Amino acid sequence: MTSLITKKSIHVNLLTQTHGEFRVFCFKNGLSMQEVVEGLVSRLIEGDPRLIKMVERLKVERNDKSIRKLLDTDTDSIYAELEKSDKTH
Repeated sequence: MTSLITKKSIHVNLLTQTHGEFRVFCFKNGLSMQEVVEGLVSRLIEGDPRLIKMVERLKVERNDKSIRKLLDTDTDSIYAELEKSDKTH
């Protein structure tokens, strides 16, 4: 008896440059973008230690970016307050 294979689609947004380079990478390797994503995700959920490590690194990088963004926002606020102060004096 054959099992019915069903698929679920996902939608992701990539930077234009990232998308283009990914497309070229896949083409050069004779694979579709779908095949590469399916292969990576399958290995990730199977617990591939290299991919798990990569996800952990991405989490750290995201948190660093969030901290930097927060600090940049604080810096912008401080400069805005200084400018207001300069205009009133």
